[in-house]
Amino acid sequence: MNARSRPTGEERPLDMKAVLTTIKNGMAHFQMIEPLVCQRYVLALLFLKYVSDQVEAGNLILLPPHSKFHVLYDQREAPHIGPLLNIAINEFVRANKGLDGLFKDMDFEASAGISVDRWRHALQKSLECFNSLDLKTPWPNLINEVYGQLAAKAEKGTSAFFTPPDVANLITELLEPKSGETICDPACGTGNLLLPCASFLQKKGVRDVRLFGQEIFENHWMVAKMNLFLNQCPGRLEREDTLWYPQLVDEKGDLLKFHLIVSNPPFSLNKWGAENAEKDLYNRFHRGVPHAGGTDMAFLSHIVETMDPETGRVGAILPYSSLTRKGSEKNIRQALIDENLVDAVIGLPNKIFINSLFVAIVILKKQRPDTSILFMDATEEFKPGKRNVLTEAGASRIVSAYQSRRSEGQFSRLVPRNEIGDDAGLNPHFFLDN
Repeated sequence: MNARSRPTGEERPLDMKAVLTTIKNGMAHFQMIEPLVCQRYVLALLFLKYVSDQVEAGNLILLPPHSKFHVLYDQREAPHIGPLLNIAINEFVRANKGLDGLFKDMDFEASAGISVDRWRHALQKSLECFNSLDLKTPWPNLINEVYGQLAAKAEKGTSAFFTPPDVANLITELLEPKSGETICDPACGTGNLLLPCASFLQKKGVRDVRLFGQEIFENHWMVAKMNLFLNQCPGRLEREDTLWYPQLVDEKGDLLKFHLIVSNPPFSLNKWGAENAEKDLYNRFHRGVPHAGGTDMAFLSHIVETMDPETGRVGAILPYSSLTRKGSEKNIRQALIDENLVDAVIGLPNKIFINSLFVAIVILKKQRPDTSILFMDATEEFKPGKRNVLTEAGASRIVSAYQSRRSEGQFSRLVPRNEIGDDAGLNPHFFLDN
C-alpha cells in the first residue's frame, strides 16, 4: 500500500468514536452468534471498507472489482449477498500475499441453526452501518485500535495484555533492529511489538524487514495479519500454541533461529502443560521446568532456544514474580546467568499495564563481551493516569544508561556476576536499594 494517499479534496477528520459506534451497531445485528465470532465478522467488514476507501483515495492496494465495498453495498439486498461477500473477501486475500490464510475459517453464508432470512438481514444492515463511514484518510492502525477497545472490555481481568506503545517503542530502541535481521514475537498478539521494530527500520530507509510471529488466539492473529498489512509490513504469522505446537520451524522441523526476539508473553497462566515438559521434542526445558503457573518462564525457555547463536538479542516483558520465584525457576534464571545471556533487567513503573502491577524488561544477548548485568529502576519515570505512561525523558534516560552501561545512583547499577546470589534473583530493587 502506498503510504502517501493522493489528495481528494476536503477530507473529514478521523473519528474513533464514530467508528466504535458503527462497530457496536454492526455487532448488534449478529447477536445470534458468539461475541468472539461476531468480532471477526465486523472486523472483516471494517477492514474491507477501509481498504476500499483507501483505494478510492488513490492508495495503491490490490483490490479486485468484486471486492470493493461499494459494489457489495449496492447488492446488499440480493438473496445471495452471503456468497458474494465470501467471493469478495477470498479474491482480495488471494490478490495480496501478506493476507494468505486470513478469513479462511469464516463463511458469510447462513450458519447452521440460524434463519437464512435473519442472517441475510444482519449482513444487509451491517453493510449499511459501515457504508456510513468515511475512511479515506490514512489510518493504518485503525483495526488494531478498534480491536484494542473491543478486547479491553471482553478480556478485562484476563492475561491477554496489549503492549502499550511507550513500552513497545522502548524495547525497539534498546534492541536496535538492523537491516537484514529476522525479528520474531512467539506470542505476537496483534503485532504491537513487531510493528515498532519494522517502523524503526523503515525510518532508516530499510526495505528488507523480515517479521515472524505466532499467536494462539484466532482473533488476535487475524488482527495481527491485518495490522501488518495496513502498515506495509509483510511477515510470516502462524496460528497455534507456541509452547506445544511451534510453527516457526525449518524444513527439517527444527526451531528457526532469530536475530531479534521481542515478547510480552502471557503472565502466570495455569495449566500450560508443565507435566509434559520433560518430553518436549525440542528440549526447550533442559534448564528446568517452570511450575504449572509459570507461563512467562516457559515462554522465556522457548525464546532462548530460538536465539541466533551469534547475534541473538531478546527483549521480554516479565512480571516481577518471575524474577524472584524459587524452585525450578530459580535454576532457570541461574542457568541463564551462568551462560552469560542476561544483559540487563529494567524495572518499569507500576500500572504501566492497566491490569498488572510491576513488570520488567529482561534483555538477553548472545556473545556478550563482559559478564556483568545492568540493573535499572525506572519505576519513577512515568506520567500518572488510568494507565501510567512512560515519559519520553524517562525512555531516553533508560536507553542512554543501557547503551553506556553506566551506574547512576539509585537509577542504574552494573553488577558483576559474582555478586548475584540466590536470594536476589534478578530483582533490580535488591541491587539498587543495597
